[in-house]
Amino acid sequence: MKFKLLPTSIYHTFKLKTKSVKKLTDDQRETLPIIVSLTTIPFRLKKVEITIRSILAQSKKPKKVLLWLPDSLKNTTPKSLQNMESSVFEIHYTHLTCPHKKLIHSIKLYPNLPIVTCDDDYI
Repeated sequence: MKFKLLPTSIYHTFKLKTKSVKKLTDDQRETLPIIVSLTTIPFRLKKVEITIRSILAQSKKPKKVLLWLPDSLKNTTPKSLQNMESSVFEIHYTHLTCPHKKLIHSIKLYPNLPIVTCDDDYI
């Protein structure tokens, strides 16, 4: 990240962290009939919460946000991330290790809805 972008990033991160999960998931914003799917790696596991919050804070929220993690992370998922699970956000575990797992499983779960994939390192 460029140094000049750091203050803006810190501001947005703080703003997202202070919003309650209930506010991010249970409000009256329009829900789009799409599934947002992403995965992360162990190195980013503690930071992916900000990405999830960013997705949930959009002006229109998706029907579901699915985070796909490898089975090996089942017992190491941060509580802060687990506490975000709701009717909109779900954490799933998989034996697959390929980067396409975010798409493969989501299509199986929601074959009739558009799937939007995103990266875990952007707000």
